[in-house]
Amino acid sequence: MKKIFYLFLALVLGMSVASCESDGNETDNLIGTWRTYKLVNGEGYTTEWDEDNDIQMYISFEKDGTGKFVDQDVTYKTEQPFIWKMEGDVISTKQAGDDEWEHVTLLTLTKTEMVVESRDAEYHWVQYFVKVK
Repeated sequence: MKKIFYLFLALVLGMSVASCESDGNETDNLIGTWRTYKLVNGEGYTTEWDEDNDIQMYISFEKDGTGKFVDQDVTYKTEQPFIWKMEGDVISTKQAGDDEWEHVTLLTLTKTEMVVESRDAEYHWVQYFVKVK
């Protein structure tokens, strides 16, 4: 589960240079709960979810700099709290007990959609979200 969380965070908190499309204050647009609807790895493999799938992944960002990652299906639900900060097009998060921040790059952030990229020596992912709250 922690690996999925880090994968997600790596996606959401970036590294490389990327453009950021916005329709207002990015921090204000980020606040809320987001549902993953598509994940594309560096090899082009795509996984898609709709709101009716049994497995769902959410991430929430609060104004006070806290948040949580939620992974759930019909038999379980895990919640992992974190703290976050945003600088330019990079979102950084850190789970309680961790020493290091994880980073993802925002490729798109509007009031209703977020696309993030994570890239390092081992992984490259692009993750797509729709705002649900």
